[in-house]
Amino acid sequence: MEFLSGSVDKTINKIKELPNIVIVDPPRAGLDNITIQTILKLKPQKIVYTSCDSMTLVRDLKILSEKYNVKEITPFDMFPNTYHVENVCILERR
Repeated sequence: MEFLSGSVDKTINKIKELPNIVIVDPPRAGLDNITIQTILKLKPQKIVYTSCDSMTLVRDLKILSEKYNVKEITPFDMFPNTYHVENVCILERR
């Protein structure tokens, strides 16, 4: 198992072997198009997507759902008494 931590645009090119699982936790802006296309090229069996913005999660899931099925979305109320909700989404390759 190897963990790469950092900005995706700087770390994604360091991947030496095709991963079985990709875990992403993007900022509120969500994943950029280059990152999504790179993940699709890597063809991981599963993607674990943590999101702090439901709107960008939905936008990105529309693109990823071309090749992946959404298996589960679990919301987490990490900041009670605010409108902020984290979502963890599990996607599996078709």
